[in-house]
Amino acid sequence: MSAFATIQSPDGKYSVEQHDDFGEIGMGSPSFGHITIHGTKAQPPDRLYGQAVVFSPDSRFVALEELYETTPFRTKLVVVELPRCKVFTVRVQPQGTATPLHWATPSRLVYTIWSVGVARETLEWDAPPPTPEKKGFFGLWI
Repeated sequence: MSAFATIQSPDGKYSVEQHDDFGEIGMGSPSFGHITIHGTKAQPPDRLYGQAVVFSPDSRFVALEELYETTPFRTKLVVVELPRCKVFTVRVQPQGTATPLHWATPSRLVYTIWSVGVARETLEWDAPPPTPEKKGFFGLWI
């Protein structure tokens, strides 16, 4: 598959490649498609993701909108911790969208939610602190 778009992390270590299968899933819907995250130890689940790709300023996280269901149409906001590709579910929107906007700080994500008949709302999510590196027997790093 060729790339629809490639979004680079601020530190240049990672990039999110949006594949050329991006498109509407229904008439007038936002575009969704498959992605590959380059520079990581693993990949997020093979699902459809939206066009919004938002890296944290320190490149520790990337926020993505994942297509959760088509009937009713709803999305899930996920944050992927890099380079391990540990996925945090920020919000599953009951009906409508949950879309990342920007990182207010390296650990605070600002995002919007929207549902039919309800005004768009802006919310925040605080990322967990970094997990310490594990030490092996004799105190050596593993």
